[in-house]
Amino acid sequence: MIHKILKVTLLAIIFPAFIFSCEEDTGPEGQDQAVRDNIVILDYFEENDITEYESTESGMYYIVETEGAGSTVPDEAIVKVHYTGSLLYGNVFDSSVYRDEPFEFQATTGRIVSEYDEDGEPVFSGTVIDGWIEAVSLMKLGEKTRFYIPSALAYKERGSGSIPGNSVIYFDIELLEILPL
Repeated sequence: MIHKILKVTLLAIIFPAFIFSCEEDTGPEGQDQAVRDNIVILDYFEENDITEYESTESGMYYIVETEGAGSTVPDEAIVKVHYTGSLLYGNVFDSSVYRDEPFEFQATTGRIVSEYDEDGEPVFSGTVIDGWIEAVSLMKLGEKTRFYIPSALAYKERGSGSIPGNSVIYFDIELLEILPL
């Protein structure tokens, strides 16, 4: 019921602004992409009878499936996770679980650990999406959580591979290990 009220309230605010605005249209429905993503996620929850979830100020939603232990991930730590990423209404596009290869990255910067040098120091290459940085900051060791990530925190308008631009996606993430940097 709350998400229906939120959706109606958002539309009541956005729609009149669109009708009377002289600015360039921000999308096919005249809505800001973040508003469209939020509506898509809430509609998905309604269609799938998902009623218990948390949200963040950035527009990401999440459901803790298995509680973790201890405190949240400290700054500058490297996290080792298993994940499965899916399009909201589609197929799995990537999974460390299917490959049986945990994935490592620096929690606060998102820098991906590609390997370790001969001294055991991490070698970084690339970064994860912004949604992952926020996601692991909310997790505790051993936790399994599903994160519904709006396009601004994912692959934005450019998309990536089989992920179309402006797609809402979700990741099932399990925090396996927290390593000092």
